[in-house]
Amino acid sequence: MSLESNVADLVKSANALTGVVNGKIAAIDKRVDVQVAKMDSTMANWGTTTSQILEVGPGKPFKTIYEAWTSLNGKVLRHDVKIKVSDGVHTCQSISLSGQPYAYRIRIEGNIKNPEACVLKFVPDSAKLSQGVIFNGVRGVNFSGFKIIGESDVDKNFTWRGIALQRGAYVHSDSKSIKIEGVHNGVELTYGSLYSCPGLTVAGFSGNGVLVHDFSRALFDDVTLEGKAKQFVSTRPDGVKVRSIGIKVDYQSFVTASRANISQCSDTGCLASNNSVVFIFGAQISDCANYGIYSSSGSKVQTPPSSGVVSNIKDCKVGIGARYQGAVFGGNIKIQNVEKGVYADLAGLAHVVDSAASYCSIIAYEATKGGFIDATGSSAKSIENKVKYSPASSGVVGNANATIIFS
Repeated sequence: MSLESNVADLVKSANALTGVVNGKIAAIDKRVDVQVAKMDSTMANWGTTTSQILEVGPGKPFKTIYEAWTSLNGKVLRHDVKIKVSDGVHTCQSISLSGQPYAYRIRIEGNIKNPEACVLKFVPDSAKLSQGVIFNGVRGVNFSGFKIIGESDVDKNFTWRGIALQRGAYVHSDSKSIKIEGVHNGVELTYGSLYSCPGLTVAGFSGNGVLVHDFSRALFDDVTLEGKAKQFVSTRPDGVKVRSIGIKVDYQSFVTASRANISQCSDTGCLASNNSVVFIFGAQISDCANYGIYSSSGSKVQTPPSSGVVSNIKDCKVGIGARYQGAVFGGNIKIQNVEKGVYADLAGLAHVVDSAASYCSIIAYEATKGGFIDATGSSAKSIENKVKYSPASSGVVGNANATIIFS
């Protein structure tokens, strides 16, 4: 046998072997593809394989936000998920969102540029009640681009709140992307919850514009809160009469609301009690039937200027009140057209240096029963008052153990 023949046979054998190997590889690839397809199908059932957009609205895959949310239950969200709500009016009795450990992957989005185009309207159940949007124990979810509409009529539809965060929920909303109208409480936070919503707007509330209590924290810079009316008193379904408060912070909670604009409250503009803290720099508060700012029971409110904008309080009964060891700290505050400008009693502290309390129909600065007011640098600025200040030596009953520093 010649060398050429041997080489030809060798090449032929090698080619045959290559064909066999290629066939085996093709068979293996086919089986692998089948298994990968099965795995992808399985992954779709218990986890995400890529970022998703779940569309909500008429003619969309999901009819409601709740339906889209619950479709993710039990899944491992390895990628971001957007629940995109179409423009229009979406009616419901409540939206309760809970049970999602991967909430930080979820963004619920309406119309960011024009929230008024994407409306969540809450309608009554058989008991004439509606509940708003409730986040229960979910952390990190983004909720932006909505106008929320309810009512506070016990004979027709009583919407308890626009947005509620409960049991340690953490939620963020993009700046100026949430508007709430007509509900009893605009936003409620309880049990260690956290909400960030700069530029929030709440109009026509009958209870509290913002209610933060039970160790909760909120950031509402540039918030606008407007109650129904200065003299409006609402009735809850349980028959209790309620006067409205713009920002109420209670039970060791914390709120930042710089440049807040608060008006038309039938009680108080900003109230802090029970060892809570409020930073409300550059606040603009007007037309409140009781106090503009009130701090009590070991709480602290700070209201200095914000970026050159000073705090203004006008057309209230009392501009600033500090009682029961509550404290208010600020400077260059302008108070006018009130009965009493600054009032401190029962060990309350008001540090209002270089401020102006003017056009007060009763008194500009009053401290009684252990109250302390530091109004250094305020005398020349405080004009047109019936009585400028009531010092310890004034002879007024109860003033003997109070202090006013006034110059």
